[in-house]
Order: sequence, then structure tokens, then C-alpha cells
Amino acid sequence: MSSHIFFLINNIKQEPELIKDLDRLKLTELGLGLLDEAGNCPLCNAVWDKGELEDKFKQRIELSKQTKK
Repeated sequence: MSSHIFFLINNIKQEPELIKDLDRLKLTELGLGLLDEAGNCPLCNAVWDKGELEDKFKQRIELSKQTKK
């Protein structure tokens, strides 16, 4: 247990954005589900190369879920 806590603290120190990512996990999951065929952002309508935003959402979700454990 203590090694897991150390791991989490170390990750947060290295990447302070992890806390924000945890807060945004549900929004990111919803955004992934709402991507259109072109892959544009469903939240701000920004144009992305096809697949690029999907990959970014998936990476953020995976990282957030790992941090949550």
C-alpha cells in the first residue's frame, strides 16, 4: 500500500496536470463518445486531424484511470 501511495505522489509531482485530468475524466469520456466522423472536438468545434483528438482523449482517460487506482 505505501509503495502505491509513493508511486501516486511521485506521478503527481512529475505531472501536476494529473489532478486536473482526474477532475476532467468524465468530461473526457463524454467527449470521446461524442466525436464526429471527422474527429473534430465536440466541445469547442476545433478542427483536428482525423484520429488525433481521439488518441489524445484515450491517452488522457487511460492516464487518469491509472492514477485513480
